[in-house]
Amino acid sequence: MITQIREKAQITIPKEIVKAMNLKTGDHIEFGVVDGNIVMKPVLVIPREQAWFYTEEWQNGERKADADIKHGRITGELDASQAKAHLDSLKTPKL
Repeated sequence: MITQIREKAQITIPKEIVKAMNLKTGDHIEFGVVDGNIVMKPVLVIPREQAWFYTEEWQNGERKADADIKHGRITGELDASQAKAHLDSLKTPKL
């Protein structure tokens, strides 16, 4: 597939590539040069205020929660007072 560079260095990604890579309007693409070749790959841009969710610590907690749900190690819903009592029981005592 061949495409042409237009004004302002714009190109059109051939629709076969768009379909094969499941690209959508608004997706972000990273460009680089590897061994003299232009390489482009889709990237997920995470807003700074949501970056905490992708930390290893948080993701470990997500994996543990998923495993607990999968293996039935969960309890039913708690009302507000039950939830507060549970959270209070988890607090580390001050020395």
